[in-house]
Amino acid sequence: MKQTLTDHHRAMTLVELLVVVAIIGVLVAILLPAVQAVRESSRKTTCQNQLRQLALATVNYSSANSEHIPAIWRTDRPLTWENFSWRTALLPYLEETMTYDRLDFHNLPFSTQNLQLAGAVLPLVQCPSTPDSPRLIQQIGTWNLASPVGANDYVAIYDVMSAGRVYPLRGVWNGGPDLALSIPPPPDSVVPGSSANPHPRTIPGNLRLVSDGLSRTVLLTEQAAKPFTFGPHGSTNSEVLTEGPWASAETGSFHGMGINIENSHDPFAFHAGVASAFCDGSVQFWSRDMHPKVISALLSRDGEEVIDVRDWQ
Repeated sequence: MKQTLTDHHRAMTLVELLVVVAIIGVLVAILLPAVQAVRESSRKTTCQNQLRQLALATVNYSSANSEHIPAIWRTDRPLTWENFSWRTALLPYLEETMTYDRLDFHNLPFSTQNLQLAGAVLPLVQCPSTPDSPRLIQQIGTWNLASPVGANDYVAIYDVMSAGRVYPLRGVWNGGPDLALSIPPPPDSVVPGSSANPHPRTIPGNLRLVSDGLSRTVLLTEQAAKPFTFGPHGSTNSEVLTEGPWASAETGSFHGMGINIENSHDPFAFHAGVASAFCDGSVQFWSRDMHPKVISALLSRDGEEVIDVRDWQ
């Protein structure tokens, strides 16, 4: 008797295949935002921890230098990119003593003598939420560098404008003309060879001048992605700033207009808000709806504002 061969393996129909693909697509659509949220939460935590380390390094520097913090500009040269930043003074407190010892502070940050060192990527000063991190910078302003240099996302506060004021309020990094003569500046605040009339930003700040309270005065905050300029919702324009590398200085001047409005003169990050480190070493996260008056009050060191933690926490 001839046996008929029967195919016991039933093939999947096109309709069933499409249903499976659709189910997988729905699952991916559901899970992907959750995965992205977890990743961003991790990046945000890393960013806050890095700011805390920088703040503690600044506090340790202050303890060793009569409560002075580094000058926001290390020399009296007139342009940001001509000056070494406060970050270079903290290198020995950030386990980067070898880099500090090799920098030639008598030359420009991006001179032949310093360019290779400035080209190092320091993960501690780059927020992982910033696009393309870890980043290198090839251009500042209209100047193309001979080779790329390491980027930076964390800045110091020198002064801040506030609504209704003609003159800006001083930040903690602004030593100001009223710096007590009984507090001698640290010996390396301005390098030898500078002029007799140093740039105001070479006068080091001092934690003794923080009359608003160390836990109510911001030491460092985020201004991510410079030298490229960003506006609300990550929009960009063609302007390239002269700030951004970790080795060179920033102006540290703020408009106090809001959070994540623009990255040239206000706190800005690629989170849902911005992380800021205070003079007591603590780090807080600010939401995008924070009121401009509260921002200005926290960025200034002696504005004598009365604020409550519920205004910003």
